[in-house]
Amino acid sequence: MSQQEQQGTQSTAPQERGGKNKLGRYFGLTAASGLGSILGSGIISSLATTLSLWQAGLGIDPAQVGVLSGALTLAIAGGSLAGGAVAGALGMVTVFNWINAVYAIGALLCVFAQNYAMLLAGVIIAGVASGIELPVTLSVLSHDAPDNETQSQMVSYTQMFWMIGIGLSALVGFATSAMVPPNNARVQFAILAAIAVVAWAWRLLSPKFRTLHREGDEMSARKTASTNDGTKAKVNILSVFRGVQNRKYVLFLVTIFLFYALWNLLANTWGQFQTYMLVSSGASQTLATGAGLVLTVVAIVFSPIFIKVVSGKWRTVGYIIGAALQIAALVLMAAGGGVLWLIVAGLLLNNLGSPLAGEMLYKVWTQESFPEEVRTSIQGVTNGVSRLLCALFAMVTPMLVQPERLVGTLWCFVVVMCVSMALGGAVIMLQRKYGIER
Repeated sequence: MSQQEQQGTQSTAPQERGGKNKLGRYFGLTAASGLGSILGSGIISSLATTLSLWQAGLGIDPAQVGVLSGALTLAIAGGSLAGGAVAGALGMVTVFNWINAVYAIGALLCVFAQNYAMLLAGVIIAGVASGIELPVTLSVLSHDAPDNETQSQMVSYTQMFWMIGIGLSALVGFATSAMVPPNNARVQFAILAAIAVVAWAWRLLSPKFRTLHREGDEMSARKTASTNDGTKAKVNILSVFRGVQNRKYVLFLVTIFLFYALWNLLANTWGQFQTYMLVSSGASQTLATGAGLVLTVVAIVFSPIFIKVVSGKWRTVGYIIGAALQIAALVLMAAGGGVLWLIVAGLLLNNLGSPLAGEMLYKVWTQESFPEEVRTSIQGVTNGVSRLLCALFAMVTPMLVQPERLVGTLWCFVVVMCVSMALGGAVIMLQRKYGIER
């Protein structure tokens, strides 16, 4: 262990004792941060659930549907990439307190949208706000947490809020499916706007949060003072990849990014176009949203098991099972010739496999495989670039999942998933080679 790492361990060790006893004091901040996660997943899943409704209610064409979805993904990606700069310019806590007011403006534009242009503007504003909010919120939690154990628990809760956001959108979509389009879509975005206002007011007005932020500043100052020269070490991200000893980080960066980028193309398709694809294949809006709700509930119910497997000794076995389930899901849907019930069955298999060999593992691999000083930057860049690729792909996805093209698209997805899973296997082997695997 390096001298700097030893110093970091020494400075945090006293605080790490008793982390469980302090969690209750930080639950309110965690919940307020979790509302941002609900808004983040909610804007994605709500737009996915309502694409066909906006199309019917506002008379937009399939190409415009693709632009809407692509614009959201692009906006979130741009916000994520810009989050650090915005927080640096305005202050991390200031952005944390106010960003959901911006989100609410975007959501309200969608609620009152009378045409495609107004809807697109609302989606872009809410998407940018959501993209900025996520990395800033994680930074606030890390800054304010008194120790590593409490920080891990707080971040874990935000992941659960993310799943709740997906489930909430599916539930509202199902409950309003019989309404006349696009009124049911307006209800979805009105709920998101209301949650955004609550999050904004709670974060801004809570005296407890101000106290926690101040204590976080004091802890940060103590850690800075504990270094030899009283200043924080600054690590250039490019320096991590220089030198013979650091070539392993280049390998990790390439394999992890390509694994996630390819996997995310498919995940983004299911996330944004699942309801649209089911409706295009003959399902009613009620059946499509109901199926989405059931599939989401299944994922939430099994989440504790997935988390335990990914973080434990059975990770590699879980990855193999998850990869096999996702590939089998695509083969089933493709070989079934676009039959509706086989698509639903395939989506179920995919929902069971992706937590074991998907984004959760991508985040864990990134955290384990790179030095602590650059993990946030690398995760932000890889996630942002991946979303940019998804945004471009989403612009043509509605045309690719039309019934006459769906089977061919699914077979192409099979190939993409096989390559992604092979790259994931390469990450596992690299971790074993360099003694990183837990």
